[in-house]
Amino acid sequence: MALAQTIQKPGLDVLNAFNQVGLLVKRATGGSQQPWVSTSPIDGSFYFTSQGTNEVTVAPPPVLPPPATAPKLAAVPSLLEQSAIAFVKEDMVQSQGTAADLVNYARRTLDDRIDYYGKPTTRADVLKDKERYVTSWPVRSYRLLTETIRTSCDDSKSSCQISGLLEFNLSNPANSRKSSGMSSFEYGIRFGPDGAKIFYERGKIISAQK
Repeated sequence: MALAQTIQKPGLDVLNAFNQVGLLVKRATGGSQQPWVSTSPIDGSFYFTSQGTNEVTVAPPPVLPPPATAPKLAAVPSLLEQSAIAFVKEDMVQSQGTAADLVNYARRTLDDRIDYYGKPTTRADVLKDKERYVTSWPVRSYRLLTETIRTSCDDSKSSCQISGLLEFNLSNPANSRKSSGMSSFEYGIRFGPDGAKIFYERGKIISAQK
C-alpha cells in the first residue's frame, strides 16, 4: 500500500521513493517494521512519475539550419563596357592582317592626337610607328586573355579605359626571326558619332622568347 501511494507522487526519483516507502511503513507499524533498501549505482535519474498532471511540458525551440547564402551573381558589363571589349577583340583581329589592312584600320580608329606610350603624338606619327612594326614583323598572331580584361568607363564622356593581357607570336620569314610571349595592353577609347577612337595607348612586353 505504501509503495503504491508513493510511486504516484510526482518528482520523486527512485531512491527518494523507496525512502518515503520506508518512512510510511515505520510510522504505520509504530516502528515494529523497518524496511531497508539495498541499492547499486544507476546511470542517470529514474522517476516513477516525473511531474504533476498540471505541469505543461514546453518543447525547446527547433534548431533551424542557417539560411542558405544566395550565390553571388557576376556583374554584368554595361553597354559601354561591352562596346569597349568588342572593340579590343576586333582590334586583335585587325592587328593580324596585312600591313596595308592594319594601317588602314589604324587610320580609321586613331584620334587626331593620342597619348601614345606616354607622349602626346599625332595620328600621322603613330601610323608611321605601326608601319615600322609590321615591316619588322610581317606575320603576327595574337590571343586575347579575356579573363584578364579590366574596364573603367565614364558614361558622361562616352569613354572607357580598358586593359588586359595577350599572348603574341611574331615572325619574319625574310630573316627567320621569331618572337613569342605575353604582353599587356591599355587603351583609352572614345565612342561618338564618328565611331570608336583611340585617344590613349600603352603596352609592355611581360615575357618573350626568341
